[in-house]
Amino acid sequence: VESTWTGPGGAVLSSDGRVSISGGNDSTSPYMSVLMFSELYPEDNGTYYCSVAVRPTDSPQITTQSMVVKDFDLNVMRPPLPIGIVEDQTPANAGVEYQLVCEVEAVEGLVYTPQLVWSNAHGDLDGVTIGSQESMGNTIKLPLTFTPLNTSHGGSYTCTYTWSSGYMNYSNSSTHMLSVGIPPPSITISADGLGMPLYQGTARNLTCSHAVDPSVDTSYTADVTFTGPSGNEDHSTGRFAIINFSPIDTTDTGNYTCIVSITSENQFINGVSNMVTRIFTVKALPPPTVNISDTSESNRPGAQLHLVCTVTVPKALVAAPNISWSSPSGSSGRDEMEGVMASSNVMSRSMAFTSINTSDAGVYQCNAVISIPE
Repeated sequence: VESTWTGPGGAVLSSDGRVSISGGNDSTSPYMSVLMFSELYPEDNGTYYCSVAVRPTDSPQITTQSMVVKDFDLNVMRPPLPIGIVEDQTPANAGVEYQLVCEVEAVEGLVYTPQLVWSNAHGDLDGVTIGSQESMGNTIKLPLTFTPLNTSHGGSYTCTYTWSSGYMNYSNSSTHMLSVGIPPPSITISADGLGMPLYQGTARNLTCSHAVDPSVDTSYTADVTFTGPSGNEDHSTGRFAIINFSPIDTTDTGNYTCIVSITSENQFINGVSNMVTRIFTVKALPPPTVNISDTSESNRPGAQLHLVCTVTVPKALVAAPNISWSSPSGSSGRDEMEGVMASSNVMSRSMAFTSINTSDAGVYQCNAVISIPE
């Protein structure tokens, strides 16, 4: 039995390169001749014929006794290699670890493995880790990891695979548009004075400040709106918004709300807003603390004497206290008219005696009055 393989165009085939023929020239029954391709390519498309000639073994000089011709159509297609990019289930916010995975679905029996490559519109992948290509069944994967994700990473990312052999090659790609979210800014509402109570009649500033996560490494705009219960409001595009009171009053007690909105002109950066509310209580102004001290060493007749009235009031009081002395009718003491500021919240006023005598005896009283301006 002899067989002959004929390919597209009538060419007689023989074992050569990626085509091999096995069996086909013996008397084994059943008879088999195998045409094998180490790789199939579209140019192999066409009709193939297998011709079988039978010759008697005892009369080899006799030519073909009978010939059977079989044909079949070979339709070779490029292997379907769908490609896609799978994004992390975690929200793509700056400051978190984030991953994109390029996946290619291969076909069974594929001789050469597609090679995957990541690229982006920036021209580089600084601060990004490209993992190792791995195969899981027929799925080929290449991860792209951001540790952490920054706003500068926003943009388009393309995964391209190249499939090639000694006879042909082609490629395909998939692109993912990565939009990065700005984390909510941290907001702090505080009063000046390092924890000092809010007393009516004092000049005070209430401040809203905010901070943006360091992973926001591109330009952005912050819009800050700070409002109070009495209709007080401050608007800022910077780090701070301040409501100033000069003075503050008990009617200013209530909720103070600060809203911070972060936006960017970059189309791949998603803006965010955050809001914080804090209650401030303004206390009624307490009465001033008054203390009288005697600076003399002796109260004997003829001695010099200074009575010092010291008045302590809350810090940041907008109006200084009015200090006055009252003394017995026969007193020779001289009231020092000007009060002296010892600190930001302490004043003193003296009653001076050049030479005391018995007529100066009596009750001396120091009075301090605070008038709160409207």
